[in-house]
Amino acid sequence: MTNRTIYDLRNELAAGQISRRQFLKRAGAMGISAAATSSLLVSATASAASRKSGGMLRVALSSGGQTDSLDPTKFLSSGDYCRGFTIYNPLVALDRNMQAMPALAESWESNATADEWVFSLRKGVTFSNGKDFTSADVIYSLQRHLRPESESPGKPLLEQVTEMKADGAHVVRMKTAMPNAALPVLFTQPQFMISQDGEEEFTNPSGTGGFILNEYQVGIYMLAERNPNFWGESYLDAIELHTNVDETARMNAMMAGEYDIGTSVDRKLIELVDRAPGVEVVASASGQHTNLSIMCDREPTSNNDLRLALKYSIPREQVIQNAFKGYGMIGNDHQVPPTDPFYCDDIPQRAFDPDKARHHLKKSGMEGASIILYTSDQAVSGSEAIALIYAEGAKASGMDLQV
Repeated sequence: MTNRTIYDLRNELAAGQISRRQFLKRAGAMGISAAATSSLLVSATASAASRKSGGMLRVALSSGGQTDSLDPTKFLSSGDYCRGFTIYNPLVALDRNMQAMPALAESWESNATADEWVFSLRKGVTFSNGKDFTSADVIYSLQRHLRPESESPGKPLLEQVTEMKADGAHVVRMKTAMPNAALPVLFTQPQFMISQDGEEEFTNPSGTGGFILNEYQVGIYMLAERNPNFWGESYLDAIELHTNVDETARMNAMMAGEYDIGTSVDRKLIELVDRAPGVEVVASASGQHTNLSIMCDREPTSNNDLRLALKYSIPREQVIQNAFKGYGMIGNDHQVPPTDPFYCDDIPQRAFDPDKARHHLKKSGMEGASIILYTSDQAVSGSEAIALIYAEGAKASGMDLQV
């Protein structure tokens, strides 16, 4: 079952994702008192009323290129994700607290063992070309990831679904290979956006999202205009998404007024941008992370003691303060950020510990050996600074890291 609160309903009403009637009906089903429901209804209505409609939003995206695509099965970058969320919808969305909330699926429930699921789809939704949204679109969109020739990054995630079938026009039933109580969260991933049944070219795709594609140049630009038949609320008349991967050029253009939003401010430019008149730097926690990748399938890094020595040799606090200028959180050697609802804070944080590093280095038999770190800021801004800080900090463990 969905784990929802009255505050989730209030936020959905304020965002135009459910109607006033749906709000009252669902609040009543939760057993919320009439007085509390009335108060929250006023709050949501006031929030929605304070929003202004109209205008164009110009956004400069920090990632993109000739591999960009409007095909969700080929989404790889944050630029792809942004374009996707503009013209498509997922089955399930995430709210501000990173909890699953309805999108094209209005509700979902599982059996007691969480290996059989039923997704009830939103009725009255149409694609931008006027076609009704049905379960056939969901089945088609998800099955595309599982084709033998598919190279979708979502394919390994979706392979756990062993059966997927429509039960009428607005119900989809699924079975999984093993219990998965978090299956709805899987469908919040950008790759699982729902496209129209039969769509293959994706040169001018129809979507159910808040905007309709008007113009698109791969790796350069996208213009999308308000979808007048969107099932939710679109406050803008149009949105322009420009690809500008040059950090300095992107920020200079934004400060000059060419863009309204510039994504991913380079840490070296934060102070400069923050001082610019009429510009505000907004810092928010995200799931982005910088990998220090180790080849575990070959020597010498197939040795777990050597890997542990490397992990204990990272001066994490110093990396955050110097390489990231304080804008970041310390990770714990996995990709799940502390902001994620599935983050396990029972796992002790691995800290910079030269003594433990020396212990594992000795066990690995690699004392005195040099290890080469390959890095480039072309991959992730700040990578070179991280490597240099790492190499210097590792000296305390007796490790020789060559950058």
